[in-house]
Amino acid sequence: AIKKRKIHNLKGKARLQASESDRAVRQSNWQNFQNKAHTRARTGFRTGKARQSIFASPESLDGKVGVINSGKAMTDFHHQSRVAPAAHAPPAPVA
Repeated sequence: AIKKRKIHNLKGKARLQASESDRAVRQSNWQNFQNKAHTRARTGFRTGKARQSIFASPESLDGKVGVINSGKAMTDFHHQSRVAPAAHAPPAPVA
């Protein structure tokens, strides 16, 4: 019974230590997130960076009023392909 109690105490301490380390990680992540949010550049009144009006006339003839970034092309993403199929194909039978 004494041995079981010691094992139980050890496991309890290990659980407590693991939860404390997990709590510390989550706390530091939250603090980093909060610091990033406050240092991010803001737009608007008294910031020196003008807010973009939705009623401003677009720069190109194809743009629409009221649609921000209209008239510009979509972002061009490169096509992602899978790993070469020859690398995963079964070996060819020897004739």
